[in-house]
Amino acid sequence: MTALANRAYVAIGTTYGNLDIGLLAMFDVLNEITEKAELDIAGASTCDIGAMASRKLKITGSGWTITSFGTTYTGPILIRVAGSGTIKQNATTLLCPGNADLVLVAGDVLMAWPKTTTSGTSNGWQIVRLARGTNTLTIAEGGTGAGTAAAAFAAIKQAATESATGVMQLATTAEVLAGVVANKVVTPAGLNWPRAFSTNGYQKLPGTPGLIIQWGQSADQGNIGNSSVLLKLTFPIAFPGAVLSVVPFISTSGAVNMQSTVNWKLSETTLSQAAFLYDEYTDLAQSSFYVNYFAIGY
Repeated sequence: MTALANRAYVAIGTTYGNLDIGLLAMFDVLNEITEKAELDIAGASTCDIGAMASRKLKITGSGWTITSFGTTYTGPILIRVAGSGTIKQNATTLLCPGNADLVLVAGDVLMAWPKTTTSGTSNGWQIVRLARGTNTLTIAEGGTGAGTAAAAFAAIKQAATESATGVMQLATTAEVLAGVVANKVVTPAGLNWPRAFSTNGYQKLPGTPGLIIQWGQSADQGNIGNSSVLLKLTFPIAFPGAVLSVVPFISTSGAVNMQSTVNWKLSETTLSQAAFLYDEYTDLAQSSFYVNYFAIGY
């Protein structure tokens, strides 16, 4: 087999007189790739890789953008990348994988060989990436640009809006109740607003401020005789902002005495308790009489 130092360059398109000569030439190329020293070539707009005295090259530097591999056509040439850079796709002179710009990082390995016309004339370079210096693919390359599943999801997800489909986070009950955030989804659990269902209870509704409905019942008022009583009942929870309205009424498990009345006393009502004026206009004995109310506020 021809010694590397004595091997003459054979032009592309050369025909061989017999199979043995052709095979020897092919093995000479393989020997150059595997045995000859790797040479450095600085990353630049034009890297004339075919003019280098080796078929093993290392592109040095970082931040470069290569638009041409030159017009000295020989190959194939094995290329290792020492830093990050970009090889710009050109449909005629620089064919990259996927017909798109090739974004490279340190450790990437490429193979480049001259591309020819049907008549055998070389007019550019074809590039194939053999190995990657990182285990991630960019979004432009059909990947996510991330090395983990969580990072990949974060890289490709799109936030949903009123006009675009996408991904949204689940809202907490507190966020639903506040009614402020516009980029989270309400779930059935998020509709489990604070409440207490009992004789004295309440229900909070969403909003900032959110409406609160409360209700309650007094102890048995018994027979107070033809008189008036100022009755104060503590709300199940205090209203944070204001009491808007309180509607009282009388309930009884016995005969209804239409001579009893109850009225809301606004001046004595606070955020934490409601005040009522309970009146009886009879001296008849009675029992199981209660003051009930509905209150709304925020």
